[in-house]
Amino acid sequence: MPHATEFTPEEYPPFPSSPEFKTVDLQTISLKKLLAEDATEQDRVFEACKTRGFFYLELGDCESGETILKGADDICRMAEDVFKLPMEVKEEQRMREGQLDGYKRAGATITDKAGKKRHGRILQHCQKRPDPARLQSLANVPPMATTDNVAPTPPR
Repeated sequence: MPHATEFTPEEYPPFPSSPEFKTVDLQTISLKKLLAEDATEQDRVFEACKTRGFFYLELGDCESGETILKGADDICRMAEDVFKLPMEVKEEQRMREGQLDGYKRAGATITDKAGKKRHGRILQHCQKRPDPARLQSLANVPPMATTDNVAPTPPR
């Protein structure tokens, strides 16, 4: 059963369709077919990885996919519970220098164009670097084959 904060794309405005917003079509790959070792689906995912590097994975058509979806939903519920905790409890689990995990309040890492990083009221000069929380999410993502700034076409 979906929880109260389930993603509801129909409640958002349509994705812009003007030429200034480049999009690409992404393949939708069936996990069920991959698990059944369907050769055509294996070829499709291989081509998608070689060309765009991205694809949509249909999870709702098999038990393994449903398990993944349930796990993702459970994580979302847990995150909602964590963010409802009092600030002092979350601050006890805050990210420390050199860590990539822990609570990070909004605005905790602010870097201006000159590379000045502000921690609270202290302004430190340091080499401009990305937000460590973003680094964690990008740690295992291979570099893109192209530098075109495009967004995937929303699934139909």
